[in-house]
Amino acid sequence: TLIFSAEDGLADTIRPRLDELGADVSRIHAWDDPITFDADGIARLEQGIPRLRPALVIIDPLVAYVGGGTDIHRANEVRSIMAPLAALAEKNSTAILAIRHLRKSESGRAIYRGAGSIDFTAAARSVLLAGKDPDDPSKRAFVHIKSNLALEGEPVGYAISEGRFAWTGPSDLTAERILAAEGGSEKQGARREAEDFLTEILTAGPVLASEVKQEARAAGISESTLRRAKLALGVKVRREGFGPGGSWHWFLPGNHRRSSNPMGAQEKSLSTNGKDEHLCGDGENPPVLEE
Repeated sequence: TLIFSAEDGLADTIRPRLDELGADVSRIHAWDDPITFDADGIARLEQGIPRLRPALVIIDPLVAYVGGGTDIHRANEVRSIMAPLAALAEKNSTAILAIRHLRKSESGRAIYRGAGSIDFTAAARSVLLAGKDPDDPSKRAFVHIKSNLALEGEPVGYAISEGRFAWTGPSDLTAERILAAEGGSEKQGARREAEDFLTEILTAGPVLASEVKQEARAAGISESTLRRAKLALGVKVRREGFGPGGSWHWFLPGNHRRSSNPMGAQEKSLSTNGKDEHLCGDGENPPVLEE
């Protein structure tokens, strides 16, 4: 087993846990050199994994290794990381277990609740949801929520007592129950997640409104939650170009890159009420023309 861990210390956390469980630590390795899963990082993995020949590679959490220049909410950027990892696993006959945290959102489907783009889930052959019962925090389970190669397995219970992990056998816990436990203060938590999403996707500059909405849907963020987050952050809107070739962009205040066409920006203007336009406003903020 090869472990990548960005959250737990090797000496004070991971090794004591392995010792407590009676693990054969001679068969467990940790990658403790800084690495990002970009082209250079994948090249290093292509050298290290064949040498160690691990049956299992654990990445905890995956987003800690994608690099600061990668937007985890954009499908194309996620694919540029997941595709090489999948190819690496297949080439070396190893399983890669990539761990993601949950986001608080209004999506009811478990596969949309992982942080970042849905393409993280799309690239995986199998996805497990780990969590606890909202009415009994001691009741925990792994629930299979996606499987490409076989039927989904039955939920399996586990317990953590005094820092020790143990399986508890078949469980009746469901993904819905686990997500209910994770989703406290749902609306406020969902809006904060949507605000984080908008800040991340717009931090480099204006983005097509249609792309923002598409990535938000993929991340399990509802249109109403996205709208509330947009108002809370004061996200601005402008149009680039005229007529059928024009497009709408969202950008953060103070992060407004000017169009090459000075007449293209129409952040606040009178609507021509075309088929792709409408006015929106909430009484406190002046209406703005947007897609």
